[in-house]
Amino acid sequence: MWLFAVLFAKRAFRVVRGPVYGVFLLSILALGMYAQGTADIVGSVTDNSGAVVPNAKVTVKNLGTNQARTAQSDAASQYSVNLLPVGDYSVSVEAQGFKTFTASRVSIATGDRSRVDAALQVGEITQTVEVSEQTVAVQTDSSTVGGLVTSRAVQDLPVNGRNFIRLVQLAPGATESVQSSLGGGTRPDDRRQTSTVSANGQTDSANNFLLDGMDNNERAIGTIIVKPSIDAQQEVKIETNMYAAESGRAGGAVINVITKSGSNSFHGTLFEFLRNDKFDAKDVFNVPQAGNPLAGVKPPFRQNQYGGSIGGPIKKDKTFFFVDYEGLRRVKGNTFLATIPTACQLGRVSCNGIQQVGNFSDIATQIYDPVTRAPFANNVISPGRLNTVGMNYAALYPTLTGCAPTCNFISSPVQTQYAHTADARIDHRFGNNDNLYARYSINNTDTASPGFLPAATVAGVTIPAPSSLNTNNFPGSAYQRQQSLALSHVHIFSPTLLLQVGAQLARYVTISESANSGINANTAFGGPGNVNTSTPGTSGLALIQFQNGGYAALGDGFALPTAYWDTNYQYNGAMTWTKGSHTLKFGASALDRNWSTFQILFKGNFNINSAQTSSAAANGAGGNSFASLLTGNYNTATRNMALAAPQYKSWELGEYIQDNWRVNSKLTVNLGLRYDIFTPITEKHNALSNFDPTDPATLASGRIQVAGANGVNNAANIATQYGDLQPRVGFAYSFGRGTVLRGGFGTSFWPNNVASPANLKNAPMVATFTINTPGSLSASVPAPVANSVCLTAACGASTSSNGYTPSGFSINAATQLPYQNTSVYMANLLLEKEYKGNVVGVGFVAEPVRNLGRVIPNIATNVPTLGPGGCGVTTAVNLGQNQNCLPYYSALPLVGTIQLLKTDGIANYKALQMTFQRRYSRGLSIASNYTWAKALSDSGGPGGACQGCGTVTNDAGRDYGPSDYMVKHPFYLHR
Repeated sequence: MWLFAVLFAKRAFRVVRGPVYGVFLLSILALGMYAQGTADIVGSVTDNSGAVVPNAKVTVKNLGTNQARTAQSDAASQYSVNLLPVGDYSVSVEAQGFKTFTASRVSIATGDRSRVDAALQVGEITQTVEVSEQTVAVQTDSSTVGGLVTSRAVQDLPVNGRNFIRLVQLAPGATESVQSSLGGGTRPDDRRQTSTVSANGQTDSANNFLLDGMDNNERAIGTIIVKPSIDAQQEVKIETNMYAAESGRAGGAVINVITKSGSNSFHGTLFEFLRNDKFDAKDVFNVPQAGNPLAGVKPPFRQNQYGGSIGGPIKKDKTFFFVDYEGLRRVKGNTFLATIPTACQLGRVSCNGIQQVGNFSDIATQIYDPVTRAPFANNVISPGRLNTVGMNYAALYPTLTGCAPTCNFISSPVQTQYAHTADARIDHRFGNNDNLYARYSINNTDTASPGFLPAATVAGVTIPAPSSLNTNNFPGSAYQRQQSLALSHVHIFSPTLLLQVGAQLARYVTISESANSGINANTAFGGPGNVNTSTPGTSGLALIQFQNGGYAALGDGFALPTAYWDTNYQYNGAMTWTKGSHTLKFGASALDRNWSTFQILFKGNFNINSAQTSSAAANGAGGNSFASLLTGNYNTATRNMALAAPQYKSWELGEYIQDNWRVNSKLTVNLGLRYDIFTPITEKHNALSNFDPTDPATLASGRIQVAGANGVNNAANIATQYGDLQPRVGFAYSFGRGTVLRGGFGTSFWPNNVASPANLKNAPMVATFTINTPGSLSASVPAPVANSVCLTAACGASTSSNGYTPSGFSINAATQLPYQNTSVYMANLLLEKEYKGNVVGVGFVAEPVRNLGRVIPNIATNVPTLGPGGCGVTTAVNLGQNQNCLPYYSALPLVGTIQLLKTDGIANYKALQMTFQRRYSRGLSIASNYTWAKALSDSGGPGGACQGCGTVTNDAGRDYGPSDYMVKHPFYLHR
C-alpha cells in the first residue's frame, strides 16, 4: 500500500502547481481526508476530591471484536483514544491506590467525541467500581451541527422502499429536494428511488455523499453513486453546519454511510417486504370506456423486496466478515389521461356518411385548406391535402368511440423495475497495531417504462412506445450499475499517534434508451428526412408536440438516449496525534474523476398548432392542430444533440488540519483549516468549447473558443482556483449537569458546475437547428453536421452556416469567466440540555452562500428600456423592433441565443432549529425536530435554466426571493 501511495503521489504532483506544491508535500505521507466511520472517546481522570490523577491506564475494548486500545492520562488528567470504529465499548481506568473504574457499555457513533470521565475511589486496584450502560447523549467536545441515523433506527424505522435517503431527510434542517431534481428518480439520469436531500435551504447538488468516509459522488449530475442496503448500514451520520475540517466539498449536507462489520458472534437477517394491488382501492377517476379495455381496470402494483445478511468471525478476535444481498421487483401501473383525436377524425368510423381520416364533421370548429385558406367542404380534409407522414403519425393513436369533441384516453401502462444490491466486507487485525478492512458494494437496476399509448404497427414497423405524453416522461429502458471497491488501513505508532490510509475505486454507469431505439421509424414513415441517420442516437421516432389542442405527444421522449460513465480513483489518509490537551488531526486527499456524458435532447422536435389549418396564416379563425398534422404542416422545429461522448477529467485535492483543544474541564475549542483545489474540467481530445460574451476579447473575436486551438488552453481558459482556504472555529462549553452551549463559524467551497449547462458542449461538438417558419413533414431537415464555431461575418459566418437558424446562432453551454467555486459561510449557536439520556436542543443556524451558479436562459435578450441601466431609450418602445436594446446585437448580429452560466448567484438561509433526541437506551429511541426557516435566493437548481430567472438580464436583484428549496416549517418525529 505504501508503494501504491508513493506511485500515486508522483502522478498527483503533475497537476499541482505553485504554492500548493509545498503544502501538499507536507501531507503526502497521509494522502487522505476522511475517517471511515470512526469516533473518539475522551475524558479526564480525577479522585474523589476532583484532583487530577496522572498516568492512569485507560483501556477501551470493543465488545463485538474484543479489540482493545490503551491510553494514559496526562499531567492534566486528560486522555484520548482516537479512530475507534463505531460500536459498543467498555472503558476501564486503573491507577495505583484506587479502585478500578469500569464503564461496561459506551455506545459511540461516527464523528463522536464521547466523553467518559472517571472519578476514582480510594481502594485496591483489584476492586472495581462499575458504571452500567452509558449512551453518550450530549456532545461536549464538538461544534458540528447535524443528525445521526443510528443502527437501531436504520433497522427498525418503517422506510418506504427501504431507501435510507428518506431517513436522511429527517435530519434537522433537511428536507426532500424539488421533484424535478436530477437525482429524484423520475428522469433518465437516475431511475433509482430518490437521492435528493436539501439541507439548510441548499440545492441537493451541494451535498457530499460518503461511504465509509470515502467519496460517493457522481460528477456529471451530482447524485450518489452506491446506495447500500439498509441491512448493511451500521449508521448514517449527517453534518449540516460547521463541519470538521476533514469534511469538505459541500455546502449542504455531508452524508456519511457507515457499513457494518462482523464480530465474534454470528448475526444475520432474512426479510421479505410485500406490497400488492390486492390491498389497494381503484382510482375513482379510472372509469370504464367503450372501446378501451385499459380503462376501468385497477392498475397492477406488486413490489417485493427480499434478501438477507450475515456477519461473524472468520478467526475469532482477528478476522471478521459481513455480507448482504437485497433484491427488488416492482411492477407498477400508473393511470394517465391523455387527449386523443376522435374515431371520426382518425377515419375509424363513419360520421355523417363519410369514413375517412381527416373527417372533422363531428366538431363545430371550421378546418381550412392550408394552401388556399378556403374552408374544407363538410369539414373533411380533401384527400389531396392529406400528408403521408402526418397520417402515419396519426395512425399511432388508438380508437376510442362515443366521445366528441374531445376524447380522453385512460391508460395504466406498467413500469417494471428490478434491482439488486450487495455488499461484502472483511475486517482483519494483523496485530495490536494494524487493522485493515476491504469492502465491495454494487447496485444494479433495470427499469422499463412504457409509453402512454399502446404499441402500434404503422408503415410496416412496430412502434413500442407511440407517446411520451409530454416531456416530463421518458418511455424506454434504463440500465444502471454502481460499484465501489475500498481499502483502509490503520496503523498505531503509539497510543497518541495513529495513521490511517485508504484507497477506493468507484464507478457509476447509466444508459437510458427510448423504447423505439433501433427502429428507423421516420424513414419508414416517409419523413422528415435526415432524422434517422448514421449518427449515434438518431434511430427511433422524432417527437411531435401539439402547441394547442391538448393532444398527447407522439414520438420518442425528451433527452433520450442519455448515457453516463463515471469512474473515480481516490487515495486518502490521516494522521492523528494527541499532545497534552490537544488532539491534532491532519491529512490530504487526491481524487481523480473521469466521466463521460452523451445525450440527445431532440433528434427532431416538431411543434404543431392550429394556425396552419386556420382561415389565415397569422392565427386566423378556426383550425385544429391535429388537422395540421394530417396535412403535414408543422409550425416550428428544433434539434439539439451531441455528436460524440466526451471523456472529461478533473482532480480534487484536499488538505486539512484540525485541533480539538480541551482548554479546561468546561471548554473545548475546535480549530480547523481546510484547503481544496478543484481543477477545471478538461477533455481527453480537447472536446470543450466556450463563448463568454462578457469578455471583450472573446466578443471581438466572434468565434467560439475551442480547447487546445488558437491559444485556448485545455480547460477552455477556465482557471484553477488556488485561494480556497476554509477556516473553521468552533467551541463547546459545558455548564455542568448536562448543559452545553455550542457554536462556531466556518467556510466551505464546492464546485457547482454540474449538469448540462456547465459541460461546455458547444460547436463543433453539437449539431442543432431551429426552424421558426412553418414547414412540411415530408421535407428533409438539415443533416446533423457540426455547428460552426464562427459567429460573425468577419470570420466567414453567414446565414447559410451550419447551426444558423432564423433566430440566429444558438450557444447553449456558455460559462462566464472567471468561473468561481461556490462558497458557504456557516454559523451556529446551540444550547443543549441532557436529562436522563434525553437531549433537548434549541439554536440558531445561518448559511449565507455566494458564487452560486445561475443559468441565464438568454443573455442576448432585450434589456430594460427605461431607467438606470437601460439601453438608452427614454420612451416606451417595441423591444422586438429596437435593436439598440439587444446588448450584443452590434457585435453579434447573427447570434440569437446565449445560455450563460454565471457564478454570481447568492442565497441566504437562517433558521431556528429545535431538537429532541434519545439514542437507543432501555429499548427506546426517539428523535424529533422542528425548524422555522427562511431561505432566499436569486438562483435555481442545476440542470437547466433557472425558471423565471434572468427576465431582466442586467438586474439580478429582481430574481431574489423565496428559494425553490425553502420549507418554512418542517417538523419530524420518529421512534
